[in-house]
Amino acid sequence: MATIETTDGNEICAGLQGCDVCDEAIHAAQRHADGLQADVVLHDDDGAWLVHPAINGKREQAEDIDHLFAAD
Repeated sequence: MATIETTDGNEICAGLQGCDVCDEAIHAAQRHADGLQADVVLHDDDGAWLVHPAINGKREQAEDIDHLFAAD
């Protein structure tokens, strides 16, 4: 399962099918980033990702930020 949050931790969407099942979560994260014109955090089956909005029709690749959420 996957969740999407703003970069300050406010939950946008939860209960999405994760990447182990389909691409629903990444597509939803991209739509939310585009709508907000801001980065969002996707917590997915394979870690945490910073998803960027498309700018002028181009989107930077999502960044693996799982290390920021790893237990100490």
